[in-house]
Amino acid sequence: MTGSSFSAGLARVSPWRRFLKDQNLLPTDLEEQNWSDRGQHAEYRRHEHSLIPLQPQNRILGHSANAIVDVVRCKRILLARKTIRCTQRMKREDAAREVAHLQAVNHAHVVRLVGTYVFEGSRDLHILLYPVADCDLEAFMDVEDVDKASIKTFFACLAGTLAFLHAKAIKHMDIKPRNLLVKDMRGSTVKHDAPHKIYLADFGISRSYDSALDAETCSPTSFTRIYSAPEVVKQETRGLKADIFSLGCVYAEMLAAVEHSRDELIAAREASPVDRSYQANLEVVRKCVEALTTGKLLSDRRFPQAQCLEMLEADPEKRPSAEELVQLLSAREKYRS
Repeated sequence: MTGSSFSAGLARVSPWRRFLKDQNLLPTDLEEQNWSDRGQHAEYRRHEHSLIPLQPQNRILGHSANAIVDVVRCKRILLARKTIRCTQRMKREDAAREVAHLQAVNHAHVVRLVGTYVFEGSRDLHILLYPVADCDLEAFMDVEDVDKASIKTFFACLAGTLAFLHAKAIKHMDIKPRNLLVKDMRGSTVKHDAPHKIYLADFGISRSYDSALDAETCSPTSFTRIYSAPEVVKQETRGLKADIFSLGCVYAEMLAAVEHSRDELIAAREASPVDRSYQANLEVVRKCVEALTTGKLLSDRRFPQAQCLEMLEADPEKRPSAEELVQLLSAREKYRS
């Protein structure tokens, strides 16, 4: 048997591809990105490490309890490689949910799935993503001379991205600065209207539904407490507008960063000895955001303080939908110009 026919035979019968087929995740021939010469989703035998067309760049982008993200090069292109250790707690089926969401979402401000691969007998799942970001939004806002021109564009970009997801009945469920990636576009051949571009990433706990109505759920879910909506923390019925609250927290931090007041905002929220989350300290957080409206920088109407306050409403019914937020921001921009 030749090497090519052996690889083809392995690809046809591999458990990983069989699982992906059962989950309806195998792309069509026209859609497939064949980075590996074994298809978009490849499986390798234990001794085939040298056959993977990736060159590690010895650069770690981040890590968590179940995953590590590093940089690899594939055919001259830098990619982020997310390696997820699948255990009894984190099954491969759970990890594959992120693959499903990324494959279903094709948007300019969402990281793009290039492919996946696994090793025969291994519990690890490797996900290849594009682009490689320079930092996350939290690190971007931490610099003293924050790029205000780019932040001005981030508000509308994030609103539009969330509206796109919600139109597909996808709840992200973990919107926070560390899951928002920033790419420096100044040396890029791709034209962009600001020095930096923002991307939504980490769909690990996201959920998709048949409709927005079906997205109203009450089953227990994982969440990042600091940025979660009140109904999520209380494990009450929650829908797409839980994402709006989390994005409102991010908006508050971006607004504060523009006025060099992010440390003060965070300190005010963390002053609580019991619960340092946004939802538990709404009164003090809202006062901080309202105080920003007196600043000279925020006289520019591209900084949406009023919309941020609406997004931080404790009652989800009082928050705008993502599409309404897009329209509100668009109206502000037209009024300003």
